[in-house]
Amino acid sequence: MNELELDRFAPELFVDGVCFLYGDTLYSDEAMRHILATPVGDLDFFGDERGIVAVRAGDAEVLRTHFDRVRRLYLAGEIAACKGGSSTSRMKDCRSTTSSSASGSKYSMS
Repeated sequence: MNELELDRFAPELFVDGVCFLYGDTLYSDEAMRHILATPVGDLDFFGDERGIVAVRAGDAEVLRTHFDRVRRLYLAGEIAACKGGSSTSRMKDCRSTTSSSASGSKYSMS
C-alpha cells in the first residue's frame, strides 16, 4: 500500500537497528558521524530546526507501532499530516532524542 507520503518507508525494511536517511538531505561528515555514533534507542529522530532528516530504530516493533498509529490517526482525520519529512535541507548539525515508549515519540530540533 503506497497511498500516503509516510508509505515511502518500506515496512519490509523495519528491522532492529534500521536507519532511514532521507534522500532529500545532504549530510555533512559530522552529521553522519553523529547519527552513526549515537547509541540506538528504541526509536530515534535526528534533525534540526527545519525538520527530521533521519530515523533510527533499535526495536523494529516500536517503529512499526508508531508508523501504523500515525497512518491510522491521519486516515481518521485526527492529525493534519502524515509524512516523514517535507523539505530539502542541508544538515550540518543534528540533535537527537530517544523515545522508548510505544505511546508516543519525542524529538528535539534545537
